[in-house]
Amino acid sequence: MLTPLRHRATFLLWLGQTLSAIGDHCFGMAVIWIAAREVGSGAGLVGAVQYAPALLFGLVGGAFADRWDRRRTMVWVDVMRGLVVLALPILAATQTIQAWHLALVGMALQTVTPLFDSALQASLPALAVSEQHLLATNSLMNTTKRFARLVGPLVVGFFAAVFAIEQLFSFDAITFAISAISVTAIGGAFRWKPERSKTSLTIWQDLRDGFLAVRAHPPLYWSFIGRASGAFLWALVYVVGLPLLFQREFGGDIGLLGLLISAYGFGNIISNVIIGSRPVRAPYAVMWAGETIFSLGLMLIGVTFAPWLAILFAFAAAFGGPMMDLVMALRIQLEIPNEHAGKAFALLQTWETLWFVIGLLASALLYAWLSVRAVFIIFGGLSVLVGVVGWVRWHRPTAN
Repeated sequence: MLTPLRHRATFLLWLGQTLSAIGDHCFGMAVIWIAAREVGSGAGLVGAVQYAPALLFGLVGGAFADRWDRRRTMVWVDVMRGLVVLALPILAATQTIQAWHLALVGMALQTVTPLFDSALQASLPALAVSEQHLLATNSLMNTTKRFARLVGPLVVGFFAAVFAIEQLFSFDAITFAISAISVTAIGGAFRWKPERSKTSLTIWQDLRDGFLAVRAHPPLYWSFIGRASGAFLWALVYVVGLPLLFQREFGGDIGLLGLLISAYGFGNIISNVIIGSRPVRAPYAVMWAGETIFSLGLMLIGVTFAPWLAILFAFAAAFGGPMMDLVMALRIQLEIPNEHAGKAFALLQTWETLWFVIGLLASALLYAWLSVRAVFIIFGGLSVLVGVVGWVRWHRPTAN
């Protein structure tokens, strides 16, 4: 899995994205913690509102990622994101920061982030020389967010003890600047431009072609159901449910929550290494098994009254994430023509964001009507069922 790091371009990209992912994770933890402190179970609404632009502009961002120079696009998006995030520590310094400020900045970030993510994922094949090398490169890029879940809570704990939790936003802005520098330093190895004939299409024609390219591969197309289930459960249980569980039943200790998130990140990294280091011969079986493992682990957190068991179940659930994400990314890169890859990734991200937002919106009602544990058990169990059904249908070792 580490072989791609021998190449300068891959190493620079991975380093920049790792630091940026740590900053993003710190940003997310700070937002949800401050929102939960200010508005309680309504914290999910703060998260849901900021993702509205991703639903409106996500697909369009994918189309532009297939039209523009992808490297230059990523640099400018990083610059814009860094400037936007800097508004929050300024507000904190004047002691005027409020929940709606968090939502507004989050909305601005989510307007441009899908453009960056689509350009990044669609460009990775340019750095790979074989399918296994591409899988290893995907695994490395995937470890950036996984590593962030491991290191991020430590950074949060440091800032909470030495500075103020609001200064995590300053840290996130700095990491955006580092990401922009690293992408710039890659040079022409990451440059890609579309054929002139492709840019003559309208945006809607372009998006239609991208959708049809995905639909032409039934196992990939139907995998979007599993992604919907996973995104809904992630928002409902992991993002909103875990802070509520620790605040209401485990003493409100953010450090203890940080240990759980670190355990999840550690499990992610181990799974990444395993999946990225060997050929995947039955990709869709691996993907649906990952959905089942992820859902079962989160469901079991709802039945334990011991924090150390919750941490253990989170560690186990983490193995499912890379099994889903790495295989899905690889199938898109291998099965979808490169001129449609940005749109395919944007379609996936927008679809996941839609169900993520639905999960955040549902959290405000569900946690008002049901206990935190009941939500974990009921919806974790339903997601396990989705994973099992998907595995039964698509477990054969074929790509098409």
